[in-house]
Amino acid sequence: MIDSHNTSADVVLPPALQRKAHSVGNRITVSTFHSLAATLISLATIPNLPDCEDLKLVDECHVLHRSELSEPPRNMRPRQNLGPCDIFSHLCRLLVGTELLADADDGNITGNDTLMVSDFGWTVILPSFGDGDPFIVTLESVHVRKGVPTNSKTMERRNRVRDAVWRPPETDDLTVMDPVLDRGKPTYRPRCVSPVLRRTEYYTTRKDAFHLTIKFNGYHMEHLNAQGLQHSFESYHGNRKLHEYLWQTNTAPPCPHMGNERNSKQGPREAKLGMGDVAALAGVWSWPDTKVTERIVVVLVDGDKRARWLALANRLTFDPRRKVMIRGDSSCEDCALEATTALSGYWMLVI
Repeated sequence: MIDSHNTSADVVLPPALQRKAHSVGNRITVSTFHSLAATLISLATIPNLPDCEDLKLVDECHVLHRSELSEPPRNMRPRQNLGPCDIFSHLCRLLVGTELLADADDGNITGNDTLMVSDFGWTVILPSFGDGDPFIVTLESVHVRKGVPTNSKTMERRNRVRDAVWRPPETDDLTVMDPVLDRGKPTYRPRCVSPVLRRTEYYTTRKDAFHLTIKFNGYHMEHLNAQGLQHSFESYHGNRKLHEYLWQTNTAPPCPHMGNERNSKQGPREAKLGMGDVAALAGVWSWPDTKVTERIVVVLVDGDKRARWLALANRLTFDPRRKVMIRGDSSCEDCALEATTALSGYWMLVI
């Protein structure tokens, strides 16, 4: 039995788990039990786990004990909140070991900027890596692939990929213009007014890792400069940070209106906007520190997966008091807005 008031108490595990814990004998502490349970949970988040039969893991219990994920719930709380990279970090510990992963700069197990860790010919990868839509990312999963990050031109290899430390400053500040395009009327037209035309990944080779910067280029279609041309923008981000922004995002619940009848409609469509409490606006990344008075703002990035990432990444610089809701293919614009409106506080709805 487990004595919940004594963390040094012993517990007898089922035979399968006892074999996993053979290095500590037939009876193990509650702390070790938590570590093993966290490991089983972490392994369960790998979508292709059957393909990882040859994955080699560090068999050192002190590696598991030092994981944030395996810490016992404080004050015997029945639940423990996960951080955006807790499972990723735990699996990286199992692959490499604590000492080899410890970051010399800040002591964090995978640093604050790492998105890939490799050893023994395997690589652990954050699920947000790649060019997919943010709504379809399964945040609680972690990808594990055979292979090592390699520069295809020079064939150099590194055991880590990290966000680049330095990025060029943003130069597309349009605060002299109003980002709001639709307000004070019952409906609006869902559209993307700030499309991203190009997404480019830049890798630089450093002694410790490949460093990644993602550059987004596009333009604001409905904001013209003095010459009557559409304002262009460029924005720089790191993949680890994009993952953390998505972790803080709420998803709109599914609705019954997304069947074949709606999807077969042709031409522009109108969605409910509401009078006085909701405004629709362009890409927020060009309007830092802008206080739109409406309680809810709808960011017009419909159908552009890259522009949707930019909306999530710039919530804090645009208006830090706002929480974020993102709409997916399982919810229509009207129901997504209704779900957001039912919540208290200031919100940003990414359609």
